[in-house]
Amino acid sequence: MAELSPSSSVRVSARRILVLDLLAGYVDALGFVYLGGLFASAMTGNTTHLAAALIGGI
Repeated sequence: MAELSPSSSVRVSARRILVLDLLAGYVDALGFVYLGGLFASAMTGNTTHLAAALIGGI
């Protein structure tokens, strides 16, 4: 098995991070649409909605 140089290792890691980030955003957007405004993959979004509802009295 060939070893990766440090710079190519960083590029591979950056690509993986980008792919995971795009996938998480896609899943979150689909969940938001299909769940009627709730975030599927980010509890922060749900907590933000709850706080806004409590403050705004919605």
